[in-house]
Amino acid sequence: MRPDRRMLVRSLAVSAIGAPLVSPAVAGEPARPVKPEDTFYQSEDKSFDFIVPKGWSITEAGFMRQGEDPRRFFPVHLFKVTASDSSSHVEVTVDLGYGTSLRDLGTPEVAVQRLLPFLPGPPAQVKSVERVQGAVKGSSFLLVRTEDGRALKVAVIQKRLFAMSSSGPSAEAVLETFQAWPINIFCQSQSNSGGRITPGTCY
Repeated sequence: MRPDRRMLVRSLAVSAIGAPLVSPAVAGEPARPVKPEDTFYQSEDKSFDFIVPKGWSITEAGFMRQGEDPRRFFPVHLFKVTASDSSSHVEVTVDLGYGTSLRDLGTPEVAVQRLLPFLPGPPAQVKSVERVQGAVKGSSFLLVRTEDGRALKVAVIQKRLFAMSSSGPSAEAVLETFQAWPINIFCQSQSNSGGRITPGTCY
């Protein structure tokens, strides 16, 4: 049986005056200050993270996993994580085999056609496609928006594709916090194999 994979969900420590204790310019740093009522979600291998506000739930949560296993689709998907509130929804999918950068997806027009399958729901009419800056210097995301208000934010790093789809009125705020990071070769090897990650390997 495939080894159980657990993800890390943590709320960052908050000082007495309510300021998040986050050091600047550190890999894995949240995209914005994390409020006490927020939840900062980080994958076990620290390759992606996002923030959900109060009222949102993440399907898989906690050190002692509850709910669906984000690796339940392995080896079809490396990770698949969902989060939602009563009216909005986001879904993160991480897959292998997409090159080393967004350039490997082709022109924006070609890339969009390859990426639309990562957008749940009915067939989409694309409204706009743009590149937005990523957390790592020189990196970027492709941001696709549809006529019906859905969105897809995608990065390609270390032959992995990271995609967050979003829908609903409060999903945009979560989409803005979605980040993807390069990880060291030992961590990457263990994570890509679907096995347990040795403590201290991913940093």
